[in-house]
Amino acid sequence: GKDGCIVLDMEQALDANAVEMNLGKYASSIRYIPLQTNENSVIGSVGHLKTDGRYFYLTSVAGGGEVKVFSADGRFVRRLGNKGRGPGEYLSAGGLFLDERGEETQIGVMTLNKSVIYNENGEFIRDLEGYGNIGMQRASDIECAGEKNYAAITSVPDSAGVKIEHLRIVDSTGRLLSDFPLGREHSIAVHISMGGTVGIINNSKLSGCYLYDGKINVVKGAMDTVYAYDMKDYSRDVRYRVNLGKYAPLVYDTPDLSESITLLSNDFFETDNFVLIKGIVPFNNLLDFDLPENSSKRSWVIFVYDKEGGNFAALAQNGPSKISSFVNDLDG
Repeated sequence: GKDGCIVLDMEQALDANAVEMNLGKYASSIRYIPLQTNENSVIGSVGHLKTDGRYFYLTSVAGGGEVKVFSADGRFVRRLGNKGRGPGEYLSAGGLFLDERGEETQIGVMTLNKSVIYNENGEFIRDLEGYGNIGMQRASDIECAGEKNYAAITSVPDSAGVKIEHLRIVDSTGRLLSDFPLGREHSIAVHISMGGTVGIINNSKLSGCYLYDGKINVVKGAMDTVYAYDMKDYSRDVRYRVNLGKYAPLVYDTPDLSESITLLSNDFFETDNFVLIKGIVPFNNLLDFDLPENSSKRSWVIFVYDKEGGNFAALAQNGPSKISSFVNDLDG
């Protein structure tokens, strides 16, 4: 790009044929870990998943948004914390973040108007007031920053009532240390049907953040830019730009979900070897995808940027379920 960043050309990827890419290009083996099942460990579906290599921490739909902990070999360890509104309690877990900066891992549970922080033994450490994922004071994402602080993406109305996103650096008590405006909160119009009446609502597309290369990387909710903030002086560079080209109206200006493209900031993932973006795309915008029986009009699509080759492409459908994915060449 003109500013020295990498451009992920989604228009070009959608106009080209999807590619077959072997999982063995980036991985050497696959390990399947069955999770222990008993009356306390029932999950339902998983909302969020984090791991420190020793434990898996996940939010469970069964139990009303509990956080459940499993060992690296799949053994159920505990439910994390208690349900409630008091100190050290949460009503429903809406997000997770890990702090691995000390001798033991700390787990942050994002909930109503606060995040609750526990140690790896499930003991309550403190509440991070004002930085929950729902409520009047909302943070869409939290990561560790520096040796002791946190980076939070927040959305705050300005004097005119317009919601402006911020990257806020706070200490362990929630005290504000630095504040970096990110621009207006992104939203799109979406059709909604209630009682036979079709209306349009504004659906917020919030920004997210992740740690990589010693920097706080902010993925804008519009999914057009990824900024990298240096954790020493918080100087900002543009890390990636996403070019939607002629497909931009399907992302931003098409209220009918069956005809729109959905891209979310928390579906952006980066490693040393590749960048992965997961999106939902109408079948009529996918050149060589087969429409499975009893399918909706849209399909999950995995886009991969290969850092070594500099290529950005959609992954082809494969396997019995005909989904966009890597080809499993590791299981023989």
